[in-house]
Amino acid sequence: MKKTVKILLFAILVFALCLAVCGCAAKNTDESADKQESKAEKTPKIETIDSVKCKLERVDESITDENGNVGVSWFFDKLVIEDSNPAAKIINADMEQKTSEFFADSKRQEITEYFNNIYDSQYNQAFLNTAEGEVSYNSNGIISVSYVQDWFMGGVHNRNYDGCTYDLNTGGRLSLADLLSGSEAEVLTSIQNVYWDAIVEHYSSGDLFDEARATFEAKTLDDYKFFVGEDGEIYLIADTYEFANGAAGAYVFASGLL
Repeated sequence: MKKTVKILLFAILVFALCLAVCGCAAKNTDESADKQESKAEKTPKIETIDSVKCKLERVDESITDENGNVGVSWFFDKLVIEDSNPAAKIINADMEQKTSEFFADSKRQEITEYFNNIYDSQYNQAFLNTAEGEVSYNSNGIISVSYVQDWFMGGVHNRNYDGCTYDLNTGGRLSLADLLSGSEAEVLTSIQNVYWDAIVEHYSSGDLFDEARATFEAKTLDDYKFFVGEDGEIYLIADTYEFANGAAGAYVFASGLL
């Protein structure tokens, strides 16, 4: 009988210890969960920027003649991100730099000489050094601006194209290697595969320079000018005189690459 009682008491003691251990474990689990929830609440969520409010601000330093007429139309459309976040500040600073380069003292001296020595009010149009911009893409954390650039100083009127593309979350400029998947070598091959065929198809054989193919093969990935279109497609650019005579002009085409 005593032995039975001892066994019963031992069993009750073991059972009580098990309950205590389970209770502590449950308490620790609850406390751990509470700590994780508290930590999650305190950790700030990183919000990514998809698109921004922006504008193109025209910086105009046109020159007028003695009659008050515009003798040289000279302007640059500067992208301005209307936000104060760090990325926006970086983009705006870069655009300020591009604007300064467009109105550089060396260019100012060149244009002033053209105006003083060649311009005559009898011209039917003003001389031109303009960069007219358009926000071509503003989505998925990317903003891209395309530019139409006109140059006319009394001789041939040249028109070229350019683009600037930025990461809205870092403020950095985006390259083709940033936008397309694959290594830089793979991206360059993808570009080359569409670029030369487009050039040959667009320009007649009589317009192409003899060294056109060599010029193409010498281009590095950073040499390709581009912008992103509203559909997210990359548009590539060939400058006037780059592959063909001036009369053939510049060429902008959809690459088919997204």
